[in-house]
Amino acid sequence: MRALLTALVLLALAGQSARAQAAQPVVELSVDGDITRATDMYLEEGLRAAEARGAQAVILKLNTPGGGLAETFSITERIGNSAIPVVGYVAPRTANAWSAGTIILLSTHVAAMAPFSVIGSSQPVELGAGGFTPINDTKVINAIVGKLKALAAAHGRNESAAEAFVTQNLNLDAQHALDARVVEVVAGDEQDLLRQLDGRTIATANGNVTLHTAGAPIEPVNPGLRTELIALFSDPLLSGLLLLVGIYALIFGLGAPGHGAEVAGVVLILLALGGMGFNVSLVALALIALGAILLLAELHHGFGVLGAAGIACIILGTLFLAPLSPTGPAQWSFPAQYQAQVLLILALPSLLLAGFLVFALLKVQQARRRKPAISTEVVGLEAHVTAPVGPGKQGFVTFRGEEWQAVSEWELQPGQRVVVRGKDGPVLRVEPTGGEPSSRPGA
Repeated sequence: MRALLTALVLLALAGQSARAQAAQPVVELSVDGDITRATDMYLEEGLRAAEARGAQAVILKLNTPGGGLAETFSITERIGNSAIPVVGYVAPRTANAWSAGTIILLSTHVAAMAPFSVIGSSQPVELGAGGFTPINDTKVINAIVGKLKALAAAHGRNESAAEAFVTQNLNLDAQHALDARVVEVVAGDEQDLLRQLDGRTIATANGNVTLHTAGAPIEPVNPGLRTELIALFSDPLLSGLLLLVGIYALIFGLGAPGHGAEVAGVVLILLALGGMGFNVSLVALALIALGAILLLAELHHGFGVLGAAGIACIILGTLFLAPLSPTGPAQWSFPAQYQAQVLLILALPSLLLAGFLVFALLKVQQARRRKPAISTEVVGLEAHVTAPVGPGKQGFVTFRGEEWQAVSEWELQPGQRVVVRGKDGPVLRVEPTGGEPSSRPGA
């Protein structure tokens, strides 16, 4: 009898424990876009929020073309050190987790995909004479391959497929990834995912954790304001455009001070550099700085060789800003199609701004060389005296809204109306109009 009571108590306690675990929420983080420094910050915030809420698991929802490998490796370390199981989930249907997204997915404790979603294309490419070609630099390739194989081995996944993602640009949809033992779950939505995760035992940094996720509430965590701002300015397209516009604004501001363009230029440049995390090619910065100096020189000396060289330097520097040709593992990893879009979007504004600058400098040069286009048929037209005019003494009159030198045989005072009787080059000969008081010398 005593043994039966003991068994009933233990069953009741076990039921209470299971219900308590089932009541634990699951935190969901959504990464939709490039992997940047803001993504790393967002994951850090999300894992802290999951600990604070007592979450039993974190769903990391991925839909990304790739991003920075330095940030990606930082994210994989956070996931590996997490005491809470992180479930990577490529979703919604037809979503992609290419390149850096594939690396992050392989680092999660459980890898899941929605039907028809795709992962892979993790080999970086470079822009050459023949277009975009895969990088075969062993230093870069071996670093990425080694990382992916280690991540796959840590979670019992297919190491050969992990290597092929980089060396062969392998792509797998959800079902093929499941069959190849690259992912563990294919789920149509989050609730389906939680049902399939229920009862799994996950090895984390703090030991094994058994999930009781069936019916568990899902609590999304959104990025904080600081992370949102970093995400905005970390976008390689926006930061590149901000840098270009800031440089041109600085050039125009220094060429025509007093309108605040130089201040706006400095602010935009600082925002761009902050968004880039100062991970900018020194060659690109040197070319752009040289181009700006040359264009500033042309604003004071007219358009010529210096202006053309300055425009060429800025365009070349712009091309170096695109995430191309990584020289080490701390560079960008994007599919070729995305990199082509980056290149076009960064180069096109630079070309348009350069064209506008050419037009502006040509107009300035034409204005400097143009002679005053004032008709010689000015006899009989009126003007107003602005500085005393008299015999042997040149003064000034306002004629057609412009200041002109003037001479007269009469003593004329400011404010007096006069009529033009002739023109000797840039000097007008004037006399008082009828009814205006005047005096001759000695009168």
